[in-house]
Amino acid sequence: KTLVLCDTNFGSSGFSKEEKEEFVSLRSKPFEQGMRIEQFSPMIAKSLIGDSNNKNALSKLIASLNLLRKDSYVKTVRSFISDDWLNNFSKIKVPCLVMVGELDNLTPLSVAEEIDALIPNSRLKIIEGAGHLINIEKPEIFNELVLKFLCKFN
Repeated sequence: KTLVLCDTNFGSSGFSKEEKEEFVSLRSKPFEQGMRIEQFSPMIAKSLIGDSNNKNALSKLIASLNLLRKDSYVKTVRSFISDDWLNNFSKIKVPCLVMVGELDNLTPLSVAEEIDALIPNSRLKIIEGAGHLINIEKPEIFNELVLKFLCKFN
């Protein structure tokens, strides 16, 4: 058994009540004001992609986001502020690959380094030029690293 964590964070650990409310508000207020997902998805996509010049990744992500239902998206955003995973990382006993995009704004490298340090048998891989969605932005590198890791333990 193995585990791969990509662009993972601590959940809501370390955020104040105000920061959590702001997180949800920034992501739900546009919908409350009547914006359609198709209007909002380019902004969401640009905040997730490390290199906004990566037109292929950007267009794939926007197309995927356009399929979301507003209420599902808002529920997902709200769930983030109630999740707290900090105390679970040290309980992971299987070999773990922690991957993070060098340009990830949601899960900065420093967070990935902390997670890597908490997991007893982990290895950290930093994907240059990628943001929060390394599997979409750098699929060849992502697939190569995951396959190599899985083959090592299976």
